[in-house]
Amino acid sequence: MERGVSASAAAALLSGLALAVCVSRLVVGFALDRGRPSLVAAVTIALSAVGLALLAWPKAPIVLGAGLTGFGLGAELDLLSFFCAAASACAVSAPSTAGWRSSTTWASPPAV
Repeated sequence: MERGVSASAAAALLSGLALAVCVSRLVVGFALDRGRPSLVAAVTIALSAVGLALLAWPKAPIVLGAGLTGFGLGAELDLLSFFCAAASACAVSAPSTAGWRSSTTWASPPAV
């Protein structure tokens, strides 16, 4: 294996990366709801970039690089969906007597 990592150690690193993905989905989702979304995105992307740089550097701690990279990978979908919804004109408001109102043209509730 590259960098002298055994198969069992590589499997452990992949498990750690997957755990970091799960943790970041919760942490970033909470932070997007409570904080400044642009700052949350900048910090998350910066942490992911540091993780990738650590993985590329031969003498860096591979566990930290895998964890930070996993954190960024997990946050990616949260950030994408948050900013797409914020930029979109399709935000649904509270229901009214005529059905669901939104800033778009449809006025009936979406099919379930």
